[in-house]
Amino acid sequence: MRTPGLGSAYTPGLTVSGDTVVRRTRRLPIRGEVLVKVGDSVEPDDVLAKAMLPGPQQAIKLAESLGVEAGEVGAFFNLSVGDPVEKGQLVAATKGIWGLFKKEVYSDYEGTIEAVSEVTGHVLVREPSVPVEMSCYITGKIVEVMEAEGAVVEARCALVQGIFGVGGERNGVLRVAVDSADVVFDAEHVQDGDAGKILVGGSGTTYEGITRAADAGVVGLIVGAVRDMDLTKYLTRGTCRRGTRARSWSAARGRRTRGSRARRRQGSSA
Repeated sequence: MRTPGLGSAYTPGLTVSGDTVVRRTRRLPIRGEVLVKVGDSVEPDDVLAKAMLPGPQQAIKLAESLGVEAGEVGAFFNLSVGDPVEKGQLVAATKGIWGLFKKEVYSDYEGTIEAVSEVTGHVLVREPSVPVEMSCYITGKIVEVMEAEGAVVEARCALVQGIFGVGGERNGVLRVAVDSADVVFDAEHVQDGDAGKILVGGSGTTYEGITRAADAGVVGLIVGAVRDMDLTKYLTRGTCRRGTRARSWSAARGRRTRGSRARRRQGSSA
């Protein structure tokens, strides 16, 4: 006999609960700046921390391009370490003979001069840093801050854990799209106003249901199961009618439940 109000384990390690407290640790991949403090109320799309990820390092083979020895590149290089450089900018040139046979080298990269090696004859360019932001992911409160790394968000919510998901993190308003758990989700269950929503299907979904939901702007789909052939067909299809690449999206949480999350391939329907 099931005790009302308690979570039920459908698969070892997976829980379905109508009322529970969850904590999500949100940590940057590198050290950066934390933008929240303990006690702050946050929404899924709020940014709690940000950092600048160093761009890739590229090499300009200066000695090889100029036809000089590695130890001589400094005499022909026009810039200094720390200087900005634009793509297509002239960075080095030889004088040639009586103005003839002059060789010029242009940068293939945009960034900052990081080093000039007289051992390899290469100039190293660091491309611009890439901004990285960490969102809160769920509606809740900040209960812990990790200096320069991130924070922990806590929410009281309904929680549905699934066993398989495709795509990244998603959030949106939940809408139950079927009348009962044994109904297979199909294209007819998608409505015109479903853009930005997470739909809850039944025992499974058809390929047509997946594609219709994606084309309508649905950000997530929660169902009991999906056939391998349908999922593979969807993930490998060409461009959508909107002209963008077919994007994968996963079962996720909705704002109505404030923190429910599902990732599933086969299992009980939500």
